[in-house]
Amino acid sequence: MMFFRCDVPTCRNHFQVFSTEGQKPRIVAESPHKVPKPVLPAKLGNMGCPQCGRYGPIKTTIDRRDGYWRRHQCVTCGPYYTCEKEDGVSVHQRLKNIKARDINAA
Repeated sequence: MMFFRCDVPTCRNHFQVFSTEGQKPRIVAESPHKVPKPVLPAKLGNMGCPQCGRYGPIKTTIDRRDGYWRRHQCVTCGPYYTCEKEDGVSVHQRLKNIKARDINAA
């Protein structure tokens, strides 16, 4: 295994190459500067990070009256949230506040 990286500070592209005798070298891991957003069906929506588009694993789930809020942990940008409702999924950088209910309202 060989590891290569670009020396230009703004690029930061790096990749790992696996080479065996008698075969062409293969790139087995790559980290491009711009990460393409995954193409998902419209009904699922993109649940990736709002900054870089990468999907972060779910760390916690909160059941609130405005939907199921899930905290994801992006590897590069940190935490972000998704809100799952009946009409779809929305992605947020922060957990939104719930407005107070009027207990006197009928």
